Amino acid sequence: IMEHTCAPESGSKHKVTKSKLLEFYGKKGHINAFISEYSRDVWGWSKDRDDARVIHHGIDTDLFKNETPTKDREDCVLSVVNMWQQRDWCCGFGFWQECSGYPNSLNFPIKVVGDNEELSVPAKNVEELVLSYNTSKIFLNTSIISPIPMTLLEAMSCGCAVVSTPTCMIPEIIDHGKNGFMSDKPEKIREYIEMLRNDEDLCCAMGKAARKTIEDNFSMNKFIDSWRQIFDEAGLIGEKMV
Repeated sequence: IMEHTCAPESGSKHKVTKSKLLEFYGKKGHINAFISEYSRDVWGWSKDRDDARVIHHGIDTDLFKNETPTKDREDCVLSVVNMWQQRDWCCGFGFWQECSGYPNSLNFPIKVVGDNEELSVPAKNVEELVLSYNTSKIFLNTSIISPIPMTLLEAMSCGCAVVSTPTCMIPEIIDHGKNGFMSDKPEKIREYIEMLRNDEDLCCAMGKAARKTIEDNFSMNKFIDSWRQIFDEAGLIGEKMV
């Protein structure tokens, strides 16, 4: 079995009761895969006791490429989210408003891509999405409940300097001050964004470090090899059961 989402925490309007958690825990497969260590742990599974594997996302770095120098990118802060307002509880639309000042007095230039009513429209295709990343110096992620936001990984792969909330598995991906910045306080988010906007060398270095993080830890080869190993193992289990 494969579990992608988190178990919503107590207090969330989508919270899962303890009995539901126990019910899920009882639905084990011969091989159990999660997309992050955080996801595995928050559901109460363990590597040793439950044989719970972790397969991180894979990013096609040839597609999501860093092809535009920082100096040639727009001085804007990009976010990529669908249905942001409706999914405020997990995507942090209200938090983004506090950071950006939208819709009243903006604290920094913004760009939003995604299906968001009057705010923005989605990219027409993947190539257009890659172009949005490659024409933006900074990427801002405000997710609250998301094990690993794919847009954050894509932006890092495209060489954006990233600023993010420190939620779920993100602190295991971003090494604060080395390949990105993190905070759960709007004023600190604004501070990091202004720092990057005013220091092109820092912005460039952060973007390059972000790209290297994806190449080292979220490559498609590693992703495919991990799944191939699980499928091969599952086939052996199937043969034994016949």
